[in-house]
Amino acid sequence: MNTTFTYYECQFDDSNSQIRLLELRKPTPDHFKWTFELGIHPLPSRSRTPPFAAISYEWGGPDQTRPIFIGGRVMGVQPNLWDCLQALCGCIQSNQNLPTHFWIDSICINQKNGSEKTNQIRLLDDIYQSATCVISWLGKTPHARAMEHLIDRSTSREDIWVRSDLHHLLNATYWTRMWIVQEVVLAQMWWILCGDRLMDGDQLIDFYSRRPRHQDDFRKAYNIVEERNAFNERTIQRGSRRGSPLIQLLCRFFNLQSTYAVDKIRALLALCSDNTDKINKLLEPFADRLEDFGKNPNEASQVCDEVVQLSGLSGTHELGLARELVAGVLGAHLPRIAAQLDLILKDKNAPPTTANKAVPGTLSPFTFTCGSQPRALGSSILDPFSEDPISQSGTRRAPNPFTSASDRRTQLSKSGFMTRQNEDGCKDGRQNH
Repeated sequence: MNTTFTYYECQFDDSNSQIRLLELRKPTPDHFKWTFELGIHPLPSRSRTPPFAAISYEWGGPDQTRPIFIGGRVMGVQPNLWDCLQALCGCIQSNQNLPTHFWIDSICINQKNGSEKTNQIRLLDDIYQSATCVISWLGKTPHARAMEHLIDRSTSREDIWVRSDLHHLLNATYWTRMWIVQEVVLAQMWWILCGDRLMDGDQLIDFYSRRPRHQDDFRKAYNIVEERNAFNERTIQRGSRRGSPLIQLLCRFFNLQSTYAVDKIRALLALCSDNTDKINKLLEPFADRLEDFGKNPNEASQVCDEVVQLSGLSGTHELGLARELVAGVLGAHLPRIAAQLDLILKDKNAPPTTANKAVPGTLSPFTFTCGSQPRALGSSILDPFSEDPISQSGTRRAPNPFTSASDRRTQLSKSGFMTRQNEDGCKDGRQNH
């Protein structure tokens, strides 16, 4: 008898927004092992969809797999995901009040079905926004000292052991993946799981505001956390979930990694404030064959032109930088161009000023001349985590309204964007154990 897991045939198309969810079944006296069931649920019909956690993790290599049991049949999963599932089982067993349904892309999407993958990728932003919480899995090494340091606001001392743990935690390769940007930013509630330790991910916002010197030490993680903070601020202030212009997102995240170069653009579209319908239409023919994108130079050129057009830039120099940046994202890394363009965009959106003061925390040591003023490339002039925030008019800005992780959740809840409240399976009391 064949005991290998096979997917039930299901027609996923644009007319029925459905997803698979992996349900964890606890051990019973008759069956002492954790098992799983895979079911199909509507999205985003929350009245019929159980609370679920979306798992954000690194896939790892395809060479080795470890078995899990789904409906009594064996499925092989990557070792990193297997470790994550074991940790989740432990958290649920110790009454951490996590949901028992999970959305995990490598399991809940039939990776051998091209049309299903295309359909489900279109739903990614809805999935991460509809999830009760998003859990970032950073590996099985607990880094307990760093986790305690991040959670305890009263802790000020960083000895060599804490710094070592922080280095491994916040410089983990997890933070280098382009797709995790939207997974973290769109999360209603964000949790970090490392070994057997579970903490509120928004503690990182508090950590960076208390330790601004670490913004450069752990730059990739900081950029993602800062974008989440800015996204939530706009949600509260404007009453709608609006992201940043695509060109600014590319300036910030150009050096993150993806299997296919075109994913560096696709992975950011859900966070854009721009109308990206035309870009989506240009990329749609390559949904099932991403490796083919760019083989015809005209294809990449069309996408490049559209992104530059959305940027709203007009000067010859600015347009040239924007085009080089996008071409670089689709090919090679261009950090200096990204930093120059980032500063130009910030200057363009700022009111006229006679004295701009940059807040510490630059992305690059290079300088260039913009008008008559030499500037630091990538200076974060409007840095929401600065201890002494200065606006471009030289006046002190109002302090960051997010004073703590719990305050952020309260404000988002009042704005109407945290739909699945804590009673659905994610309670404030489960920071760690």
